[in-house]
Amino acid sequence: MKRLFFMLGLSLVWVGLALTARPVQAQRPLGGGSDTAFTYQGQLVRGGVPVDDTCAFQFELWTDPTAGSQIGVTLDRDVAIADGLFTTQLSFGVGAFPGDTRWLRVRVWCPGDLGWIDLGPQEMTSTPYALGLKPGVIISGTPPSGDTPVIFKVIDTATYQSYAIWGETTGNLGTGIYGTSSGSQAKGVAGLAGGYGGTGVFASANGANGLGVYAYANGSYGKAVYAWSQSDNGRAVHGKVEASNGYGGYFENTSTGVALLASANTTGNVFVVQAGGYPPSYPSFQPVFRVTGDGEVYADGSFNPGGADFAEMMSAAQAGLEPGDVLAVAPDGRVVRTDRPYQQSVVGVYSTKPGVVGSRSPAEAGQVPLAIVGIVPVKATAANGAIAPGDLLVASALPGHAMRAAAGPPAGTVIGKALGALPAGAGVIEMLVMSR
Repeated sequence: MKRLFFMLGLSLVWVGLALTARPVQAQRPLGGGSDTAFTYQGQLVRGGVPVDDTCAFQFELWTDPTAGSQIGVTLDRDVAIADGLFTTQLSFGVGAFPGDTRWLRVRVWCPGDLGWIDLGPQEMTSTPYALGLKPGVIISGTPPSGDTPVIFKVIDTATYQSYAIWGETTGNLGTGIYGTSSGSQAKGVAGLAGGYGGTGVFASANGANGLGVYAYANGSYGKAVYAWSQSDNGRAVHGKVEASNGYGGYFENTSTGVALLASANTTGNVFVVQAGGYPPSYPSFQPVFRVTGDGEVYADGSFNPGGADFAEMMSAAQAGLEPGDVLAVAPDGRVVRTDRPYQQSVVGVYSTKPGVVGSRSPAEAGQVPLAIVGIVPVKATAANGAIAPGDLLVASALPGHAMRAAAGPPAGTVIGKALGALPAGAGVIEMLVMSR
């Protein structure tokens, strides 16, 4: 049942007729009626004597008492009046009372009158609780205790695709629904889906550069978006895109934080990629890529990095090492440039752009990537003759440079096989790393 409350003060100074209004409870008529109808009650007195007759009434709703616009149509009513009291139903259509001030103009014609008596425009003022529906209102208070304490609650009982609350903005930088929280572990906006296929919070962006959900957290340990799924096959967050250049999810980091952080216990998956469309019930679907909670990575396809070699991070014993340098291991376990032919301590090449970097710990200052498998650029010299593709390469007397190996090079001196040619001088060629 819809309840609207109005206090109307209407008076007439003409032929001794007066209409006085009492507090009115306006509601949807019992037994049906329009969803926009409300009950209007009043008292009609002539010369101090209550009218007891049937009179014709006209009701009009206006946005201003003098120069406004009429809302809806003029309502004609034949109303029975008993002992000066009367009641009638009025409806000015959907959206007639958005919260702005409205004025009601009433005209009456009782038997014996010569024409319509205009009672003049009267402001329709809301009772205190109805003021809570006006634009800009703030509803504040402590909700009652219970299983679901609420200050304001809207229930939608429709059986198919309806909205209990619809937030819409048409202005630039507007917000349809805005939620904020300042208390510990409080939630600005919370959504709960308890039915099959339900959605706790549904957001849609249909305009260019629109955002279905925009969340912002600036407090310590704050969560811009917090989603929680407790049911089988549930999805705490489900992102979907059906347009070109769209994103099911977009995460951006403009500071020193983390754009996307995923966490899982060691028995679960922290990240899963499913190909082929909508996934069937977990865990029966077949992921093409996943990362477990203990850091294991599984992929059905190939890994295609930007580089073409595998490198290990090694501490350098020399300053000024450069990509392409041929490196040897020093007595302290760190790497240095090679500086003599067929140097048996040679271990590889300073990687220019490694595809995969292996390390037992995060990279530290003074470390360099040592290519041990794959294809890398290498500094070379033709000091031992022109280099042709397929030649074995060993260290040379020119620091950090490889040269063509003679037949039967000593074991442990070969660093790779040339993939490019160097007819003379010194330069950089491609090499397949293969220590032997």
